[in-house]
Formats: sequence, structure tokens, C-alpha cells
Amino acid sequence: MRERFFAWLARVATRRPWTVLLISLIVFIVGAGFATLAEPKLSWMDLLPQDEPKVMEFSEILDTFGSTEVTLASIEGPDPEELVEFATEFEKQVMALEDEQGEKLIQRVTWREDVDFVLDHGLMLAKARDLERMAESGMWDAPGLLPLVDAQNRDFKKEYVDDAGDSLEKKEGDAARAIDTMWWLPRSLRWFLENQDRTDDELEPVLRQNARRSVIGDERYFSDDRSILIMQIQPMFSSQEAEVSIVTIQDIRDIFDGLMGKHPAIAANYPGPWTEKTMWGTPEPYITPEDRVDSGTGITGWHQYYYDETMTAFHDFGLGMIAAFLLVMALFVLAFRMWTSPLLAMIVLVMSIVLGMGVVGAVLGELTMMAMMFPIVVLGLGVDYAIHIVGEFTKRRNEGESVDDALTNALASTGKGILTGGLTTAVAFLALAFTSFRGLSDFGISAGAGVLCTLLTSFLVLPASLVVIHRWREKRLVKKGKTDKGGRFFLDFAVLRVTGTWAYRYWPVTLVVVAAVTVFMGMNAGKVGWAKDMLSIEAERLASLELNKVLENRFYIHPDTSMVTAGSLEEADELAEKLEDLSTVRMVESITMLVPPVAKQEKRSPLVAGIREAIDEWGDPDPFDEDSAQSFLGALYQMDCNVITMRKSAFMSGMDRLYDMTDRIVPEGETCVRRVEGQPRPEGGWPRIAASDDVKFISKWLKGHESVAPAVLDRFQSLFEPHMREAFQRSANPEMITLDMLPPATRERYTSTDGKRYLLTVYPRGDVWNEEYQSRFMPQLESVSERITGTPQLFVTTVERGGREGRKATLLCFLVILVLLLLDFWGLKWSGRALGRGVLAGMLALVPLVIGGVWMIGFMNLAGMELNMVNIIALPLLLGIGIDDAVHIVHRYRHEGTGSVPRVLGTTGRAVLLTSLTTIAAFGSFALGLYQGFVSMGIILAVGIGICFLLSVYLIPALIRIVELFKVEL
Repeated sequence: MRERFFAWLARVATRRPWTVLLISLIVFIVGAGFATLAEPKLSWMDLLPQDEPKVMEFSEILDTFGSTEVTLASIEGPDPEELVEFATEFEKQVMALEDEQGEKLIQRVTWREDVDFVLDHGLMLAKARDLERMAESGMWDAPGLLPLVDAQNRDFKKEYVDDAGDSLEKKEGDAARAIDTMWWLPRSLRWFLENQDRTDDELEPVLRQNARRSVIGDERYFSDDRSILIMQIQPMFSSQEAEVSIVTIQDIRDIFDGLMGKHPAIAANYPGPWTEKTMWGTPEPYITPEDRVDSGTGITGWHQYYYDETMTAFHDFGLGMIAAFLLVMALFVLAFRMWTSPLLAMIVLVMSIVLGMGVVGAVLGELTMMAMMFPIVVLGLGVDYAIHIVGEFTKRRNEGESVDDALTNALASTGKGILTGGLTTAVAFLALAFTSFRGLSDFGISAGAGVLCTLLTSFLVLPASLVVIHRWREKRLVKKGKTDKGGRFFLDFAVLRVTGTWAYRYWPVTLVVVAAVTVFMGMNAGKVGWAKDMLSIEAERLASLELNKVLENRFYIHPDTSMVTAGSLEEADELAEKLEDLSTVRMVESITMLVPPVAKQEKRSPLVAGIREAIDEWGDPDPFDEDSAQSFLGALYQMDCNVITMRKSAFMSGMDRLYDMTDRIVPEGETCVRRVEGQPRPEGGWPRIAASDDVKFISKWLKGHESVAPAVLDRFQSLFEPHMREAFQRSANPEMITLDMLPPATRERYTSTDGKRYLLTVYPRGDVWNEEYQSRFMPQLESVSERITGTPQLFVTTVERGGREGRKATLLCFLVILVLLLLDFWGLKWSGRALGRGVLAGMLALVPLVIGGVWMIGFMNLAGMELNMVNIIALPLLLGIGIDDAVHIVHRYRHEGTGSVPRVLGTTGRAVLLTSLTTIAAFGSFALGLYQGFVSMGIILAVGIGICFLLSVYLIPALIRIVELFKVEL
């Protein structure tokens, strides 16, 4: 039946070539129209399995809270005030962004806390036990700087310095904030001493601001060393709204880059701007130069990830398609020593790709990262079909056959193998549509449709085009009195025939070598692991991810957070407390930080009221004299001693943030001998044992100006203390806090749009992409709530689903291929002999595929590679592609008969070598890209296809020899 089918195809192509081409052109135009419907969705986020609980919870959060995907803009520089100037202008310009309809694109840009709310309710946000402890330390007993610093030292020592181990580790963030808050006093005093020649009116604004910070801390989002400032950008849209997300991120980057020209100190270490364009007119992916990977300036976050992945995909697929096209074309031209037929074949392949894209647009409507691979699949596979047809057609033309006879015979001899290989591959790919992982199903549909389109064009468009071109050439040559000799293979590949024949004759040696290698590779294959690190599939030195590493090191929290929701303030508070107790959690952001549950506020309110009464009874602070000046200096030294002691505890407990902060204040190597309470002050004052830079400066100045030191301290106290007192008074507000007291922008961060749920954000203590840490972090969160979701959970869920479905897809493809091979070689002839021959031939064709798969996975382990959710697709892909060589060789052997192995290797072997080289060139082009998931897939496929080819031309002849020795007919 197939013989009649290919004879009919030949008649159609030779009798109605122009009709075939016209109909094909119409179909091509329609396909191109449908191709425009395919919207690019090129982030791994677009591959999320929508039926997974974690994904469903994440989608629900997006629906009920609006956009929770924060974009972070970070700037680094030597002057904190310049960073503030940059942030102020950046916020103004970003907030002015609008869409074409004049609608706002950005909800808010946040780089500082709402000072008024914290000042009005600060002490009601403190825990009851902390309020009691501060009262016991004498914090509210008397006004003035000396009593305050003494009380702070006692309180700090009791809460943090005398604590150690796990208890202190849980308080690391609180201790760091307490140190930063306390240090505004010595920092302000030093600034005052450096600028005391100014008038009170000039000094007062700075000291007023710093006095407030000495009570509530710095409201700006600085790193602990105040060298990096973070700006949180909250868009009005989700990253899933691809078009608006990408355009807006580009607008934000343009604003960011534009401000760099006004701030050269910030721009000095900026890895960008990136101005180059890809061949598609899109910006190049943002790749950080090696000498700028430690830069704290840039943009990161959900929307930037999506932008980067999209641009990386455009870059890689554009580069891959060009490289694959040129390499395949070069091999084609080299092999046939002509350019017309290879160029014609490549044009036909482009038509196949467009038609396949039309199917994707009509069926899927979206072009995901996995689906976008299919053009290279079509290029790699489709050129194989063209090589077999063009090669056989050219050979017969060289032997003197007419155009019609050459085409008829070429389709008759190559058509079966092409049809079997193509249908087997296409059906195997389409079977992936029944998996539950979108990456695999989208790829299966697009690749399967692409292969079917390629078969269609290879059997209709290519033959008709060959007929038209060769008849036109004949007419030209006839006019010139010449004869068309067609073309000929330039490369004979005699070495393949010789070595393959050797493997056939010395089959025991061949089998021993293959068996030994298979055992060795099989042992390695079992050691291949699964990558659970998102960074392992992304482009190397991707700017947004490199910035994440810097922010993690400088802010001590990982930007990739987890989320969970609560239905009440009480539930939110309970969840926050449980999560904060976990050893893997650094911090939890919850609305209960600003609006505690009523029960907790009722405990705090009387304590805060008592503090307010004590502050209201304060009189004027005592003026400084010589003794109190020395005592004040001693209290500042005591602050340093507390820091030194804490640094030692932080070092022993592995608390990096606390150690780094304390080491910046009082560097390693300083020691401390504390004052003994009640002991008289030695003559000349307490010795300076250790001091921070600020206290060193203060001490040197006061000792150098002993006669005026009390008066100078009085002046500083008169400017600083009233504002600090005012801040304490405002903070000591016993009023119960309610939701409507929150600033609208703050309330929107934590509350759903219907006001019924509250969002908690969990910041990990370690690197969520480190497998060892991840194995502890995920289960701990799950023990608190099964509804925890977020970037780490989504990625791990996708990886696990991809791995599970990848294994199922591989088995499914194998079974489909097995059934189709048996049907093809059996021929549906109802006899036991025909069935036996079909089963034997099918098993023979499968052997290189099975062994090749083992070798390929073993190679991965030897090369230090892991399977991931992207390159897992290489397994079913290899099954669909790797079977072709064996199918062609077995088909040709059955056609030629017993003893024909040398002849088969000299003809079909030569063709499968060329098709393998072109396929390797096509898929190997992935290795030229930036996205590591596709790079690894390209390498794996290139190696796998090469292995399948070697086994097809060396192992199959050896196995055929065994069959011949038993006098069994295939």
C-alpha cells in the first residue's frame, strides 16, 4: 500500500508541480496568519502546573491581593544622602508612568517607612515584656542624654549581651536594629562636633531628624553599612500580563539608566546600561561583566526575572536558528557540491516552521519557552528527510535517469523510512500532550505538529520544487546543447563503509566493546541527580540574579520569599510567631507588626500609658559638668564594650549579619574591660580600652577641649534631647491601633482587595536554591501551613512535576515508538512469519536507542551535569530523533537482502551520517546560547544523537551478522 502511495505522490509532483506549489503557497499564507496568534510567554513561570495546590494558592493570592510581585531597584554609593536624592527623583519619575489610555502603571515606590505612623504608635508595637524590661532598666526614670545612654546600656546588656545561643540567634534582627537605633546618638554627636561652628538654626534640622531615628531607627531602606538603598516598586499589573510588564520594565530601566548620568558616584560600579539589540530588535539580556558581579546597583524582582528570561529566550532562539540554519546549509552544500537543491530544501523547511507556528497559534495561542524549541526541532529533523530525498534523487540523476523516474524511484526507496521515522517521531511527540506538565505538553504539541508539517512539505513541496527546477535546468542546457548530469555527492564517507563492515565481520569484538561501555555508562547513569536550583537553568551572570546575591549578602535576607495568607489578625499573628520560631526563617512580614491583635494591645496599653506618664513628668535634663561629661564618655565606651561582647557571641553562633555590623562599629582585635558598677572613677577618668570610630572622635575632641566640653555637650543636649523626648512622647500613645489608622499604601501591602485576608511574607535565612538548606526550609514551612507558596515552592513544584512527568513522557514515547515500529516492520500481513520478521526487525532498530539513552545519561554524570526541568525533555526528544538512523538502515537492509551490509553502509549509511551531522548541528546550536537549561539540553542532545548514530552503523551490523548466522530472515 505504501508503494502505491509514494508512486501517487511522484505522479502528482511530476504531472502537476505548479498546482502543488500554488496550493502549498495558499496553505503557507493561511498558516502564517495563524502564526501571528501565538503570543510569546517565555518565562519558566508560564510553565507552572495550574492544578498543583501551591500554584493554585499563588494564583489566588494574585487574584485577591492584586499584584504582589515587587520589583526591586537598588543603588550603591559612598554618600547616603546622594542615594536619597537619587531615590527621590526615581520615585517621582516612575510614579508618573502611564499606559496609552493614561492609566497609572505603578501603585507605589517605597524606600522608607511611614515615619508619622511609627512615631504615633511605636511603643504599642513593642512586645509587653520588652516594655517591662525597658522600664526596669530605668529608661523612663530621668531626662537627659547621660541617663538615657546608661539605661540603654543596661537594657541592651540584659536583653542581648547576656543572652547567647539559639535565643540570641532568634533575636539577631532585633539586636541589629537596636544597635543601629542606638548609634544615631554617637553618630549625631560626632556630626555636631564637626559642624558646631554653624548656627543652631542650621544644626537643628539634621539633629531633629537624627533624634527621631535614635528612637524609631532609620526609616529608609538602607543596608546596615548605609552603602545600599533599596526601592520597592509595586506595579498595578502581574508579570503574567506579559506585554505591559515587559514594556514597563523597559521604561523603568530607562529612567534608572537616565539618572546615572546625574550621579556618577553611583554609576561608577553600575554593570549597565545595556544598549545593544538582538536580531529581533529586542534588548540584549542583561549580563553582568565579571568585574562587576559584586555591584549593588541594578534592578531585580519578579517582573525583571520575566523580562530577562524573555530577552534571553529571544537572544538564544534567534542565535540558535541562525547558527543552525547556516551550519545545516553548509553541510548540505558540502555534501552535494551544489547550492540549488540545499537552498530549496532550506526554503521548504522554513515553510514547515511557519506552518507549525500556525498550528501552535491556532491550538495553543501561546508560545511558551518549551514550545519555542520546535523550529530547531523541525530544522534538525526536516533536513534529514530532505537529505534522503535529495540524495537519492541526485544519485539517480547522476546515473542517467530522467527527472520523473529519478523522483519516482527516490520516493519509493526512501519514502518508507522517512514516513516511518517521521510518523514515529511525530506521534511520540504528540503523546507528550497527555502529560500534566505544561512544558512537556506544549513542546509535544508544537514539535509533533511541526514534524507532521515537515513530512507534508517534504513529500509534496520538495518533490514538486525539484521537478520544476530540474526541468527548467534541462531546458536551459538543451538550448546550450548540453546534458543535465544532476549533481553528485562530494563526500564519499568511505571510512564509514570500511569501519562498519569491520564491525559486521568481527561482531564478537563489537559486542564486547559495546557491552563494556554500556556497563560503565549504566553505573554512571544511576548517579545523575536532579537540579533543584533555579539559578542552574538561568543564564550565567544574569544581572538580576547577580544582584540578588549581593542583596542577600548585604541585607542578609534572600529576595525569593514565600507567602501565606490568614483570615484574621489573630491567625496572622499566630502564623507569624510560629514561622519566626523556625531556624530557617530570617524574618516574617505581617500586618500584625503594625496592627497587633486586640488581646496583645490590651496588655501593652497600660504599660505604654505608664511610660507616657513618666515622660510627661520629666523636667529639664541636668546640665553637664566635668564629672558627668566623663561619665557620659564612659557610657559611650560601655556601648562599645557591649558591641564587642555581642560580636564574640555572633561569631560563635554564626550570625553573619550581627557579626558584620558589630565588626564595622568596633573592628576585630579590640578588647574591653568593663566598668564595675559602684567603683569610684579612677583619677583621669576611665581608661579607653576599646572604641568605635565615632567614640574615638568624640573622646579625642572632648579630651582636647576639657574646659569647654560641658558647655558643648549642653548645647548638643539642648538641640537633640527635646526632639528625642518628643519622639518618645508620641511613641508612648496607649491608643488601640486599628486597621483604618494605617496609611492606605501600607494597608494595601498586607490586606486583600476585599479586606478579608492578610498576607504574610516569609524571608529565608539561607539560600533557598542550596539543596541542603532547601531540604530543611521547605518541610519546616510545611509544618506550619500546607498553604505556604512563593517562588521557591513554585519552582520546586515545577521541578518535581517536570521530573515526574518527564519520566512518564519518556516511557510513553518509548511505548509509542515500539508499537509504531512493530506495525511498520510487520506490515500488517496476517502470517506468523511476517509478524516474527516484523518483531525482530523492530527490536533490532530499538537496540541502539535503548543503549544510546543509557550512554547519554552516563555521559551527563561524567560531565558533571544534572537533569533539570528544561533538559529533561532531551530524553523523549532523543527517543523521537534517535530512532531514525536505525530505521533507515534496517529498512534498507530488508530491501537489499542478506549480505548487503557493506552496500547499505555505503549508501544509506552515508545518508544517515550526513543527517546525524545536520541534526547535531541544529540541536548543538542550543549550546551557543545563554540560558543554561537550553545549553545543557543542546549538549545532551548532540551527544545523544551522535551516540545513536554510532550504535546504528556499528552495533546494528554486528547484530545483523548474528541474525544471518542463524539464517533468520529480516
